[in-house]
Amino acid sequence: MLISTGVFVVVILSLVIVAGVFLRVRWLKKYAAHQKVEGISYIKRLVEVLIKAQQHRGLTTGYLGGDHSQIGQIETLERDISRLLADIAMLDGFMNNSRFRGITDHWSRLNGQYETLGLASNLTQHNKLITNFLYLIEDVADAHSLESAANTSSTNVRLMQVLQAAEYVGQARAIGTGVSAAGHCDSVARIRLLYLHGQIVSAMLSPSQSSNSGHEAGEPISHFLSVLESMTQVDGELLDAQSYFALATRALDSIFAQVDQEISQLKCPN
Repeated sequence: MLISTGVFVVVILSLVIVAGVFLRVRWLKKYAAHQKVEGISYIKRLVEVLIKAQQHRGLTTGYLGGDHSQIGQIETLERDISRLLADIAMLDGFMNNSRFRGITDHWSRLNGQYETLGLASNLTQHNKLITNFLYLIEDVADAHSLESAANTSSTNVRLMQVLQAAEYVGQARAIGTGVSAAGHCDSVARIRLLYLHGQIVSAMLSPSQSSNSGHEAGEPISHFLSVLESMTQVDGELLDAQSYFALATRALDSIFAQVDQEISQLKCPN
């Protein structure tokens, strides 16, 4: 009888342990699914604001260079960015952090102040703001344990490489729009554009880009690089500001299409 009772206790304990393990695994799967959905939702929202902040940088630089034709679009972007940041601020959870609060505070000081800042400071402040957006996107991916399904050996590296490539093009769009609006490329702008040209070429040759950039992505970027190279020549031909901005935006759109692909491949580790 004592033996039977002992066996019974062992069986019960074993069942309890098995049930506990099963419930734990089930909870972890649900948690991972929640992490993925939440993290990707945050990243998509941040990328949307990032794109508009890059556009605002380019158009305000053009405005300060002398092209005042896009003032309406600048004002629309300012409203959109403020609204999107306010929407993100309403979310519970991870986004209630110091980096995001720093971004919203920075934008509140930058919004509508580009004329006061002047061309150089406006560009610098936008660059700092956008850099913090990139850091925050990486923070989100890390905090939610997101990694690329195409390359599980390195978490979110592919996404960040593509976003950095987009930022190089975005900076070149801004500087070049200012140059085109002013009608001349001074030595400082020329050096910056040459540097960005080299960074874009390097980014496009990286494994994460070369494996994803087919003809649709490569042609707009190649065309943009060709125009950028011409601009940096001493007697290089300049497009008008609106044409240059549109050309650079087409190149950026092709890169952000790759960003969308990378986001769609993010997953939580099993």
